[in-house]
Amino acid sequence: MKKNYLNQIALGLGLAVLLNGGLMAQQSKGGNYVQPNAAGGVSAGSARAGKTVTGATYGRSSGVVTDASGNVAAASGGAVKTANGATAARGSRTTRVAGGGVNRTSGASAQGINGAASTSGSTTVNRDGSISANRTNDVKGVKGSYTGATTYATGQGLTHTKTCKDPAGNVVPCPKAPKQ
Repeated sequence: MKKNYLNQIALGLGLAVLLNGGLMAQQSKGGNYVQPNAAGGVSAGSARAGKTVTGATYGRSSGVVTDASGNVAAASGGAVKTANGATAARGSRTTRVAGGGVNRTSGASAQGINGAASTSGSTTVNRDGSISANRTNDVKGVKGSYTGATTYATGQGLTHTKTCKDPAGNVVPCPKAPKQ
């Protein structure tokens, strides 16, 4: 399957924001925990926050909870703000129901002086093995914007819609992805 060019732009923008912050920790604090819980399972988590040598601040955390029936829920997230004000954040949650079935939702966003990008979506795998998934991507910058939505469902296939706009907000044809 070909990679979606605009997904790469969104990811690239987020990485550029993160790398611009120079994520070499100058100060960092955090902790971890693991303990039995009242549902007969285990709860565990980790969190850390700090400041980089270039003045960016960041935080991240993750956790998981189980119960005696075999249900599991896990979540994680993180965020960074660079010294020049650019920001990026991500988060996800995954659940598994005893006897089958998994659901994952996730999202990320980045914003800097050249624009902003965000993505969000979810995937569900049912007990019978059927799958449904969706993802929405938005990229906005000085040269215009892109909004795309992709969905998939077992037995229905894959669909993708997209809209591109120029800087004035007029709908324009979306550029073709470069050949890889």
